[in-house]
Amino acid sequence: MTGSFSRDNLDLAASAQEVAERMPEGSLHHAAARSVAITCATTRDADHARTTLDGLTPEDVRRAALELFDRLSAPPQ
Repeated sequence: MTGSFSRDNLDLAASAQEVAERMPEGSLHHAAARSVAITCATTRDADHARTTLDGLTPEDVRRAALELFDRLSAPPQ
């Protein structure tokens, strides 16, 4: 990530886990949030996490996970 705003992967993982806990278990959004949480907890930086999420299957979970990741890692507005 570039610029002055940056969240470390453990912060992103915690935020994604909070989202997952609010979603119905078994839902697309729960699967996506859990994927983001696990990926962020096990990768070294945001670029590595994004690259890893790009390989996620199935396609609908990948899209939802990338959208959530982008939202969580975006600078506050």
